[in-house]
Amino acid sequence: MMLNFVIHFASGMALTTLLFSPLIIKDIILGKRTARLISKMIIGSYLLGLFAMTPNVLRMLGVPPSVYTHPLMNIFLLHPLVESSLKVHGGMLIGSVLFMCSSTAQYVLILFALIISKSRHFFAQ
Repeated sequence: MMLNFVIHFASGMALTTLLFSPLIIKDIILGKRTARLISKMIIGSYLLGLFAMTPNVLRMLGVPPSVYTHPLMNIFLLHPLVESSLKVHGGMLIGSVLFMCSSTAQYVLILFALIISKSRHFFAQ
């Protein structure tokens, strides 16, 4: 059961990281402040991850399967589609790798922003 939570939470994190990365990189290159945008990315990734896990929470609360397997549940980041593909391909490794890659990408963006910011301040003096 925990596997389903990981894959869906990681998909929310990955989608948010992919959406915010170009904006953050652009601001880093242009020399703009990035702290607010990075904080929005991190908070948004956790919120979208929680949003993607909603059908799993419904399942744990005892809602009938006809509700959380309905095609309308695809608004939760394609939840039924991901669930059906996990039955065929497995998912423990996929969820863990996706979570690790999303977290790593976020930290790399933060480190990149810090390094560029420090180097600009160092060379400006």
